[in-house]
Amino acid sequence: MSGNSSTKSNNKNNPAALITGGATRLGLSFAKALAKEGYNIALHYHSSKESAHLAKQEIEAFGVCCELFQADLSSDCSEQLMYNVVDRFPQLEVLISSASAYDSATIAATDRALLQHQFAVNFFALLC
Repeated sequence: MSGNSSTKSNNKNNPAALITGGATRLGLSFAKALAKEGYNIALHYHSSKESAHLAKQEIEAFGVCCELFQADLSSDCSEQLMYNVVDRFPQLEVLISSASAYDSATIAATDRALLQHQFAVNFFALLC
């Protein structure tokens, strides 16, 4: 399939998926699998800017649209992220929450602040 502009513009009405943490690892695998099925991809990343741009190229090779959305889900209310995604992809049908925070700590060193940080990204980020 071609990832050229005319092919992508023809796919503007395809269903879309938002994948948080989509620039690397499992998130990227989910994004590519959905792109292969014809979904346009809203790819969220936090600090993996270079990986996100490479992922965008890989995803667009499937002939779908891919847009990048940067946000720190540990501190930002993701409501604006959702508005931005829906504005760009009104046909948003799928959400895969693959973003995660992992702070290595022993059980003894795990405190409320550490858990709040991890849960903010892993569970609550899209509930604003």
